[in-house]
Amino acid sequence: MNKYCKIAAALLFVTGMYTLPTYAQAKKTAAKPAAKAAVKTAPKTVVDSVSYAVGMDVAKSLASSGVKIQSASFMKGLEDVLQSKTALFGEEEKMRIIKDAFNKAADLKMEALKKEENAFFATLKTKPNVKHLQDGLYYEVIAEGNGPKPTVDDEVNVHYKGTLANGKVFDSSYDRGTPLDLSLARVIRGWQLGIPLMSVGAKYRLYIPSDLGYGERGAGEIPPFSALVFDIELLGIKAKDATN
Repeated sequence: MNKYCKIAAALLFVTGMYTLPTYAQAKKTAAKPAAKAAVKTAPKTVVDSVSYAVGMDVAKSLASSGVKIQSASFMKGLEDVLQSKTALFGEEEKMRIIKDAFNKAADLKMEALKKEENAFFATLKTKPNVKHLQDGLYYEVIAEGNGPKPTVDDEVNVHYKGTLANGKVFDSSYDRGTPLDLSLARVIRGWQLGIPLMSVGAKYRLYIPSDLGYGERGAGEIPPFSALVFDIELLGIKAKDATN
């Protein structure tokens, strides 16, 4: 389900089951002397608590989507439905407005992320120690090894740390204290290009553009269009099974 549909469903859930008289009363009591302004008023009923909690959840979802919301108009739409007043929009127009707004916000967010990624790689081009492959991978030799080099068909044993362009660590075998055995045929394209450059015993830093990583979807803590930076130590190449 698209994000705007989830928000719409959440709003329908609120409007179908809850009323706001207690919240409206609490809003009036908020305009008190400054000495008491910092004191939070606890919800008085279960319905009040659930209503406030659902409001928090909807607000967080809207904020993360990038869609701009005018709170007075938002509350007007909410109250018109709760009080069975004539709405300004029919169902089809309502869904079109919501869809257009969420699509536009998503496009703007993607443009900003892609611009940030391009700026990151533009800075790498000025660093003399950073090399560039035609496929788009950038890499830096931290230490060379003296063992054999793997192929993309091999299984290898590596220690690694993965960060976003801003330095945030999203994965690290060093933190787990255990190196990883992996098949190069099953990893992201950036690793398939970078690790075969390494000899056993080497340590490289790979700068991987999103189209060689997790692309426009991202993965877990990795946002869409994220440049990835991996420090990788190639510890060994696993022997292939000689049996037929």
